[in-house]
Parts: sequence; structure tokens; C-alpha cells
Amino acid sequence: MNFMKSMKLLNIQSVLMRIFNGVFILVFGYIIFNIVSQPSVLWSLFKPITLIMGSLIFIGLFLMINHWLLKVSQKTLVRLTFVNFVILFLLQLFFFRYFRVIPSWDFGAILNFALSTVESTGDFVLDRYFYFKYPNNIPIYLIYVGMIKFLNSINVTDYLSIFIMLNIILVSFSVFLTYYFIYLRYGLQQATLFSFLMLFITPFYTYTTIVYTDTLVMIFPILSILLYFLFNQSKGFKCYAWLLLLGVILAIGTMIKTNVIITLVAILIHYFMTNKGWNVVIFIILLVLPFYSVTSIYQQEISQYSPISQEEMGFPATHWILMGLHDQPQRPGSYYADDVKQTEELKRSGLTNQELSNWHLEAIKERLEDYGVHGYLRFLNRKINFTWGDGTYYATNKLSRQPMEDNIFQPYVFGEKNEPFVMACQTIQVAILGLVLVAGISLFKSSHKFEQVLTILLFGLFLFLLVWEARSRYLILYVPVIATLGIYGLNQLNSYLKKVKVHYYRNLIDKKYESEGN
Repeated sequence: MNFMKSMKLLNIQSVLMRIFNGVFILVFGYIIFNIVSQPSVLWSLFKPITLIMGSLIFIGLFLMINHWLLKVSQKTLVRLTFVNFVILFLLQLFFFRYFRVIPSWDFGAILNFALSTVESTGDFVLDRYFYFKYPNNIPIYLIYVGMIKFLNSINVTDYLSIFIMLNIILVSFSVFLTYYFIYLRYGLQQATLFSFLMLFITPFYTYTTIVYTDTLVMIFPILSILLYFLFNQSKGFKCYAWLLLLGVILAIGTMIKTNVIITLVAILIHYFMTNKGWNVVIFIILLVLPFYSVTSIYQQEISQYSPISQEEMGFPATHWILMGLHDQPQRPGSYYADDVKQTEELKRSGLTNQELSNWHLEAIKERLEDYGVHGYLRFLNRKINFTWGDGTYYATNKLSRQPMEDNIFQPYVFGEKNEPFVMACQTIQVAILGLVLVAGISLFKSSHKFEQVLTILLFGLFLFLLVWEARSRYLILYVPVIATLGIYGLNQLNSYLKKVKVHYYRNLIDKKYESEGN
């Protein structure tokens, strides 16, 4: 009886995963079609046929590299990987030298608050900016404060350069963890293939001069996936140790960047859909308990330095949902200063966060009514395009804000001569998303493969950014996950082409024998 129940549950899980895979394929197929057929107003000068042909050429190039790597020795694969990582580091140093910017927006505000805190002789208190508006930036602020104090103790005053070098290290380590996961999962040859691909993923070096949560937490999603994989590969006490560590890592990542929690949700869903019974209960307890404990301790400690209660700290979540509904000409669903000003004024007038949420909900309702069904769908179409259709990941915007110097290289990245750079980024973006789509299609009949957690994660990210205030920069911390799924998709595409080739030659041989027999 229990066996029959287990089989029935597994069948239900399998059906649900296939339904999800179908939805995933439709969504990412639509995203690619949207990007290609209706280029964002930012890059509307690019013709669809150019993007399509460029992406196919890029995928073809990597299929050729993949075929070549099959013929080389393991020593050569290791050497190629080493060379590629050296090239990546040189690219990061190049942007460090020629594309540094004066810290502005949140990046600059938090750095300035950290400097003021270190220089202050009074008791430590949180600035109103943190407890009134953005408590999510407290962890990165504390990291800045700790680093500045340490640098002062060793008489180093060029803080920004050190922060950038730390950023380079963390981004590089994120890339290495991606390489290591691919190595464990698919072998050295595919990991070496990734080492070539990483050189074409520009955020790995264009964003190293911008020391903010997008790159500082890039390590957490891919590290979490790696730990989850190690948990699945281990037995006994060791697997539970990986699980407890995973809970702690996810908690730290979520404290620094809230949308890291999407990784936690994806892992929970994946385990629930691929396991049954008490295994699921134990898994949830051992993962959620350390996550909850670490975040609770952090919140209790921080609340001591806030003059308002924990419930009233920051803007309510509805604020970002409201901004995500504003239709701006070139940045649909992105940051909207008037919404921030309105929320701040209402909170200053004495509204509690609950009352503020109620006001936001009414404003959200009004915006939805103003759109109507067709208008809202058109808005979402543009928002998806703006979020997923920028292969530079908003780097051209961020690097052009208050550069520290003018030089001959900048026009080719964010100036009047940047069309080749942007076109290359767009082509690569479409190609990698195309490979993600191939991965989704290949998983349709293999719904219990580990890679399914990656598709759940990316679909969760899609849903989050569909509702939340969004822009392409918010994808950066998940770029290693996107690249990993892209490598899997390329591997599956290569396997399919091999089968087609074998089938073709078999048909030729059969026809030859038939003709000789006649």
C-alpha cells in the first residue's frame, strides 16, 4: 500500500515537473523572441536578422571549440583553463585602470556613510537613510566600515582601489566556483569550455569597478547550488553538514541582497518535487533552521541601533512593486524617483508601514486599472525586454556616470563608438538564452535531473522581476547560474547533433547496401 502511494506521488511530481518545464520553455522562448523581434529602445538600431545570425555563429563557434576540446589531453585542458583565467584577470585589471567611476547612487551614498562613521568619535548609530528607507543596505555598509577601519590600521587610505580589488577577487571566485561545479557535474572538458565562455560574459569584468551588492553577492547563488549538489552526492553525517552550511550561506547572501532568497525557494521546491516522505521534512528543517537562526540574530543585533521598531524599518515591499508598475519611456518598471519621493513623504507624515502598504495597494490598483488588461500586457512585454534584453547588464549606464578620467577606450564601451561592443553583448545574450532554452527542452523528458533546480531558479527570478522594480543589472548575481545552464544546453545540443549525424550516415549506408543488393 505504501509502495503504491509512493509511486502515485512520484507520478504526480513527474507530471507537475513536466508542466513546469513546458511553461519554462514557453517563457524563455518568448523572452528570446521578444528580444530579437522587438529590440529595446536602448538598442533599437540592431536588426533582428543581425542578432539571429550573430547568435547562431556564436553557438556554432562554441560547438567547434567543444569538438576541438574532445581531442586534446587533460594537461592541455588545464593549461587552456589557466590561460583563460589569466585573460579574465587582465580584462578586470584593464577596466580597473580605465573605467573607474566616482562612487554615486547607492554605491556612493553607502561608501560616504561608512567614511563618516569611521571618522565619527561618538557612539555607533545608524543613519536615517538605513533605518528609514533602505535597511537592506546595512550589511554592505557594515562591510565598508569594517574594511575602512582595517585599512586605516595599516595606513592605507586609497579605499576605493582596495574595494575594487576585493570586488575582482569575489567575482573571480564566483566564476571559479561556476567552473568547479561544471567540472564536478560534467567533467574537465565542459569546464574548460566554460572557461572560454566566461571571457565573453562582459559583466565578469565590466562591473568589477562598481563595488555594490550585485557583484559582491554573485558568489552566493552559485555557491548554494554547489553545496546543494554536494549534499545530493554525499551520505550520512557529511550530507547534513553540507545542508546546514547551505542554510547559513543562503542567510548571509539574503541579508546582503534580498533576492538571493529566490535560490532558497528554488532548492526547497526542487527537493520537494524530487523526494518524498520524511526526507522532505528533515531537509526543510535542517535548511530553514540555520537560515532562520542567522537572519533572526542579525535582525535583533541591528534593531539595537535603530530608533524605530524592526517592523517600521525601511519602506514596505509594496513600494518596489509600485515602482515595478510605472511605465517610463526607456526604463519600464525601473527605479522611479517620484514614487520614492511620495513614499518618503508619506512615511515622514507619520504613516506606519502597514498604512503605507495599504496606500501602495490602492495606488497599485489604480495603475492596473489605468493600464487595462491589454495595456498591462503591453507594459509587461516592454519590461521583460528591458530586463532580459540588455546584454551589457546596464554597464554602459553605470560606467558612464562620473568616470574618474577621460581616455581613448571609453567611447568604445559607453560613448559614441560603442555600437560594436553593444552588438557583441546583445548577440552573446541571445545566444546564451538560446542555450538556456535548449536546456529547458532537453529537461522536458528528464524532469528529475539535478539541472532542474537551475530552471526553477531562473523561472523564479523571472517571476520576481516581473513584479518587482527591475532592470538588467538585477540579473548579475545570477549570471553564473545562467552560464551554467547555458553550458548544459550546449552539451545537450552537441549530443543531439551527434545523433542526427549518426542517423544520417546510417541512412546513407542502408541506401548503399540496398542499391548494391538490387
